[in-house]
Amino acid sequence: MRERLRSVPVEIDGVAPAPLVLQRLKQGTTKGVRGVVGLPWSPRVIRGEVRGRRVRLRAERPGNRSSLLGRALYAQVHDGPDGGSQLRGVIGLSEAMLLLVGVVGLFAALLGAAAVVALLAVAYALAVQDGTLLRQAGAVVGVGLLFDAFFLALAALAGGAARSDEKYLIDWVTQVARLPAEAPRTPGAR
Repeated sequence: MRERLRSVPVEIDGVAPAPLVLQRLKQGTTKGVRGVVGLPWSPRVIRGEVRGRRVRLRAERPGNRSSLLGRALYAQVHDGPDGGSQLRGVIGLSEAMLLLVGVVGLFAALLGAAAVVALLAVAYALAVQDGTLLRQAGAVVGVGLLFDAFFLALAALAGGAARSDEKYLIDWVTQVARLPAEAPRTPGAR
């Protein structure tokens, strides 16, 4: 799980000049199209923006709002040796995912503090043999464990979906960057 929170360096060498690669990346991205229902096997689209030499892209399924919580490519395209191009950047969490991780982390810290207090209450209830306090504190610990299990399962499911989207994005950008200069069309361009 921890490795999913880290940014991963991305380096792609292209054969076409940087301006052409940037133009192709821009042509291959899409905006809008939010009304369509997205299923796990739906085809992906590349969303994001290309401004100047800066690129911010993510792969998502049309209509699937959970795609916003995945990972995004943050990169710059520079002129490379021999007239080619070099894309250098990182794949990292999207802004929406960073916010969600922060909120969930705060909630988990509060839940952890409540669990510690509840465990102390359980120990005290056992020491003084108070059955009512023991049931109440045990319920708090049980609810905390259920929430933890839910968030871990959610993180595992989201991580699996994000990995396939990330692979699709890297493969697509690599394919675009490695098209020869005389190639007629960007893959996935509309």
